[in-house]
Amino acid sequence: MANESNLTRLVADLGRDLATDLRSVILYGSAARGDPSGSSSDLNLLIVVADDSPGKLVRVSKTAREWVKAGNPPLLFVTAEWIRRSTDVFPIEFLDMLDHRRVCFGDDPLAGVTVSTANLRLQCEREIRSILLKLRASWLQSHDDSGKLFEILASSFGPATAIARAALRLAGERAPAQAGETFQAAARVFGIDAAPLLEAAAVKREGGARDLPRMTRVFLGWFAQIEALGRALDASSGVAADPGSTKPLH
Repeated sequence: MANESNLTRLVADLGRDLATDLRSVILYGSAARGDPSGSSSDLNLLIVVADDSPGKLVRVSKTAREWVKAGNPPLLFVTAEWIRRSTDVFPIEFLDMLDHRRVCFGDDPLAGVTVSTANLRLQCEREIRSILLKLRASWLQSHDDSGKLFEILASSFGPATAIARAALRLAGERAPAQAGETFQAAARVFGIDAAPLLEAAAVKREGGARDLPRMTRVFLGWFAQIEALGRALDASSGVAADPGSTKPLH
């Protein structure tokens, strides 16, 4: 219930700061999917405003700083026009919002918007390569510190899970809301091993593993299966649906 009170307070603060320039507040991500880890960091919010220029947004800077200081992700400020022009650039994110979002204030800015899947495979491959590059570099710096290894794994967990859901959509499969179900489905469709992914999910729920040998094993297993998913995506170009298809947000 703490998250609910935090959301209520934030919406009130945004309304105070922005007045009629505040159009909508949208909750997305794990909390909207009903797959939260129980922390405030699950509260990912898209704030739709009339004008997203820096000069106009300075009014909300104090609220935005306090929100992040409390351990939440940065607030994302956009306009309705930005959404309409960006769905083809961020298909992974918008397709996730298609399936799971919650309007906390105002109208639904995604109602009637369509998301093209033309760039979905390219974004999946780019994002997964980026995650692997970061994991490799971070491993070299932190392989002997279980706490840091956990932080690195945790920071990659959401993006990697989103890629797995997007990969399932490319294969014409349903994208489950829960991370564990997503990994099991990805293992079935792409021939990867779900067990290391599920163990990583368990460690994330636990808040880390103090035992360095276990954390090392979990981290390396996580890396290996994310890498395997990337290879499977490279090899599965024939499974994608019509690359020019669109899916409406409703």
